[in-house]
Formats: sequence, C-alpha cells, structure tokens
Amino acid sequence: MDDVLPVGAALRQHRLAAGLSLGDLAARVHYSKGYLSKIENGAKYPGPDLLRRCDTALAANGALDALAPAESTDPAESTGSTEPEPASELGWLLAMAPEDGPILGRREMLAVGGSIPLLAATASGPARPPAADGPVTDGFGAMLAELRKLGQSQPPALLLPILEVQVRTLLSLARSGRSSSTAALLMLTSRFAEYTGWMAQESGDDQAMIRWTNLAVRCANGAGDQELSAYAYVRHANAAMYRADGAATVELADRALSEVTGTQRVRALALQRQAQGYALLGRQDDCRRALDQAETLFGQMSSPATGSSTPVLGTTTVANPSDLVLGWCLHDLGRSEDAVPVLERHLAQIPASARRARARVTGRLALASAGAGDPAAACTLAHQVLDDETHVDSATLRHDLRHLGRALSRWRSRPDVQTVSPRLAQALRSR
Repeated sequence: MDDVLPVGAALRQHRLAAGLSLGDLAARVHYSKGYLSKIENGAKYPGPDLLRRCDTALAANGALDALAPAESTDPAESTGSTEPEPASELGWLLAMAPEDGPILGRREMLAVGGSIPLLAATASGPARPPAADGPVTDGFGAMLAELRKLGQSQPPALLLPILEVQVRTLLSLARSGRSSSTAALLMLTSRFAEYTGWMAQESGDDQAMIRWTNLAVRCANGAGDQELSAYAYVRHANAAMYRADGAATVELADRALSEVTGTQRVRALALQRQAQGYALLGRQDDCRRALDQAETLFGQMSSPATGSSTPVLGTTTVANPSDLVLGWCLHDLGRSEDAVPVLERHLAQIPASARRARARVTGRLALASAGAGDPAAACTLAHQVLDDETHVDSATLRHDLRHLGRALSRWRSRPDVQTVSPRLAQALRSR
C-alpha cells in the first residue's frame, strides 16, 4: 500500500489547508465521507475522476490531478508519427495500385443500399478508369458526403472497407488521369483517408487511425495543400485526450498551432484540444484562455460555402462545437454541475439523424450527471446511449460508458442503477 499513501496524504494536506472537514469535501464531490476517509488512510486508491473533483473542490491547481496516471503510458501511442510528408511522395502515391488490399465485391457494396449509387460502379472489377473530369470528382465528393452521413447511423465495420476502396480508386484515377486533374484527385483522396482514419479510431484501432491520417497528409501535400499537416496533430491530440493523457494532448495541440499553414478553423480546433488537455491537467486558467481564443476564431469565420469542392475538416454536425468542448472541460475539471446545462444546450443543436454525434454527447452528459450527484438522470441518459450504441459501435463512446459504469457503482443499491448496470456491462463485453 506504500504507493497509494502519498495520494492519501496529499489529499488530506490540501483538505486541511482549505479548512474543510471530510464531510464538507464529501458533499462537494458527491462521494461518501467513509470512502474519502479510506483514501486518506491509504486503504483505497482514487480514480482520476475523483482526483479531478477533489482538485477543483480544494483549489489545488492541478496538484492532486497530477497524481492520476494516464490511461496509456506508451509514448509511441501518445504521439504517433504525424510529421507532414514531403511533396516527393507524389510518385509513391501515384504508383499505389487499387488492387493492393482488400476489395469488396458487388454484393457487399450493394448491401449498403441505394443511397450511394456510385458505389456499385467502383465494385464492378478492373475496368479502365474514366477520365478524371469535373463530373467524376464531383461524384466522389458527393459520395464522401453521403458516407459521412451514413457514418452517423452505421458501425465503422460497414464503412471502413468501402472507404478503403474509394481511396485506392481515387489514387488509380490520379495515376491515369490528366496532370491538370491530379491535384484535385489527391485533395479528395486526402479527405477520404482522413475520414477513414476517424472511422478507424471509432472502431477502436488507434494504430490504423495513425496510418490513415498520415496517408491523408501525404495526399494533401502531393496536392500542394499543407492544411492537413496541421490538422493531423489535432486528430492525434484527440486520441491522446481519450487516453486521459493531458500532457500529450497539449503537446500535440501546440504542434498544430505552430504549423503556419493551419487555417483559422484548424487553429480553433487545435485550441479546443489544447483546452481539453489543460482540463485533464487541472489547469483551469489555461483551459479558459484556450477556450476563449478558440471562440474568437470561430466568431471570425464565415460559414463554409455550400457545395465547396473541398470537404470541411472536423465535425460538421454542428458548425461550432464550443458548447461540447466547454462542457467536456468543465466535467474534467471536476465542475460537473456546471457541465450539465452546457452539454444539454449542445445536445439540443444536434439533428436527430446524427445518431453517432447524439450518442457521444448524451454519454458525456450522463457522465456529468453522475458527477453532479444525480444518478437518476445518469441512468435515464445511459439507456438512451445504449440504444444508440448498438447501431453506431463507437470506441470513443465506450470509453465514456466504462467511466459511467464506475461512477454509477457508488449507487449500486438503487433499482435504476441495478437495471442499467447489466446493459452497460453487456455493451462493453460484446465489443
């Protein structure tokens, strides 16, 4: 137990310095007085969520939060390789054959449904690629938009093989088409590969996410566009954030901000990841400053042009995800009571058709409700999340469900907790 004694001693030291009794602290963090006493005595080890709440309640400025280990301590997993690829990679990209990898047959393609008519054409065999003129690039652009919509209601396992086919097909078109169309095709390929990386992360494969994101950077650089090089750091910062690695999240966000080619949107998204990293570290002032800077940039941006040939990077479900990020930060800072209304406000903006986005926000809202000491609301929200999770299969959502199960265990004798807990356990086991 020696390794847990410093945590208990630090908690007691900060509690006494704040002039609070165990009962006072228990009321603020919604944990029992007896449980906190066991932590101070070294009989229990607190989870990261409780340490963050105690850090905020005792104004410890991150001192207690720093005692929580990150969920992953592998430096390779925390950072990954996100260095922009030089334009000399263009030859390698154009030499990449579409048959180098798994290709779906017509039956698998058509199983997706009739909403994406171009899919059937890409699965018909090794026919000579058409000329990469405007209608072709427009068609693939429309296909990506449809696949992103489909990804809001279907599991990654359905989309990933289809997306891989499109990446390889576009590279083949870039290789065989006119040089004047190569840049447009590679730009479109980069956006397909970036979205494929997001679906890989949603499937729980962070290493595949790294590979697809790096391919996206190569394609974008080959097209003469450096924006994705900056955005790649934002994507990797997101993965580090889900591992509760605040230091890596901030570092990767800083690298995105240091890229001179980053647009206002990419910089705003990087600042939001930076704020979430600071929240994990318990640095409230730095978190607030990053959020304010991101909000300023979002306010200066105009809405993307309708029908733009280059898909927007990042989430498009809501134009400005500031409320989501703010609510997320407030919860990670131990201010769950403040996070609940902010997350509710964001959830109200998400269309009913965006099932994946709604599930993720509802899961975070359930966590915040449990942190705020409202198990009844947390259980009601948990049932809603579990209904959606069976359809979208989200690894990032399951991350929150694991934490929700631990949070609800404090009220294990409640009937509503006893009803939802088996569903939570089954959802995690089945994946």
